Amino acid sequence: ADISLYSSAATQTVAAIAEKIQTKVEAMRPQREQLKRCVEACLTGALSGNTIEVVGSTAWGGEVPQSDLDLVLVTAAKNSDAAQALLLLQALEKKLESQTEAERVWSRLELVEARK
Repeated sequence: ADISLYSSAATQTVAAIAEKIQTKVEAMRPQREQLKRCVEACLTGALSGNTIEVVGSTAWGGEVPQSDLDLVLVTAAKNSDAAQALLLLQALEKKLESQTEAERVWSRLELVEARK
């Protein structure tokens, strides 16, 4: 058996799998963008002046269909104290959780407290 035949078939199989993954990721992109906009819309009142940034696999284009959407609350300079930043993050979580079912565009919300 010619090894090049097996190599060619394997390359085609990998390429087909990669294409399917990319198609699914592209189909999910609008929902992820909607989720980010939903979180950004909560940056009002005490949260205004802060921003949301996408990090993780979605930020560098390495996501797969099972990837989550990692968002970071970037606090304004006036809120750079770690304790204040944590309070803002908790306030954002509370705003998101208070949304009605119709407003929610996510299935699970997880607050990860990481201080710089």
